[in-house]
Amino acid sequence: MTLQQAVEKYAGQWQPERGFGRLKGGWLKVAPIFLRTDEHIRGLMFILSIVLRAFTLIEFVVRRELQAQHDTLADLYDGAPNKTTDRPTTERLLNAFHGITLLRIRIGHEVQYQLNGFSRLHQRILQLLGLPVSLYTALESGP
Repeated sequence: MTLQQAVEKYAGQWQPERGFGRLKGGWLKVAPIFLRTDEHIRGLMFILSIVLRAFTLIEFVVRRELQAQHDTLADLYDGAPNKTTDRPTTERLLNAFHGITLLRIRIGHEVQYQLNGFSRLHQRILQLLGLPVSLYTALESGP
């Protein structure tokens, strides 16, 4: 294997350093906070480790599906709607869902729901994760 091939293989593998990086900054940042007991600290770290596992799994599944389909995702980068990637991060995938709103409208005894901001990108991400679109759209058609 050449040096270039070895570097490409290494870059394409799961890297535990990314998980530690997520805990050092960003969404899962472990920052000095006031916790009264060691039990609270252990509890917080336990919860963050579960979330970190979920982040890693989401990223793995989406990347695997994109690779299997020889496809990419666009519109994940602010200010660059045409930029595509076949290796999106969980943070970018979750950011894509920012701005979706669910309105609950009560008219007399009837309640209606309206979903705003749900796009094809959202449908595509759910499809890549193997999740039904009805997770978001079920309420629109009525309770």
